Amino acid sequence: MVSIHVPYFPGVNDMMIGATEIGRMKPGAILVNTARGPLVDTAAVTAALDDGSLGGYATDVIAHGRNISGKQFDSLDDLGDQDLLDLMKHYPNVLVTPHMGYFTEPATEDMIRISFDNFHDAITTGATKNQVK
Repeated sequence: MVSIHVPYFPGVNDMMIGATEIGRMKPGAILVNTARGPLVDTAAVTAALDDGSLGGYATDVIAHGRNISGKQFDSLDDLGDQDLLDLMKHYPNVLVTPHMGYFTEPATEDMIRISFDNFHDAITTGATKNQVK
């Protein structure tokens, strides 16, 4: 199992996991992406599922999530995103959940506290301990 836990930097690590990286995994590996959608080449995942080199894929993030977030679809065919549709048709080897893994009371409290601390530090000192450089 390979699980992705990295920040996404547009233009820097787009499609960080593609056909080459999947090809380096053990046959039948399961890829999990709970980081950011654009880090994974969905078409490469679908191709690897098609040929059996990837055993499964689980994600709670997708590349164009804003296009489908909060919308109700009567059928997968109504998604309007062919790459996502092709991927989801591999169920049960593919699990796609809404980006809500963070949504627990402790996580929400941490986000509020850390955000407040970051704002306070930035205003008073010009920097934060969580600054990404």
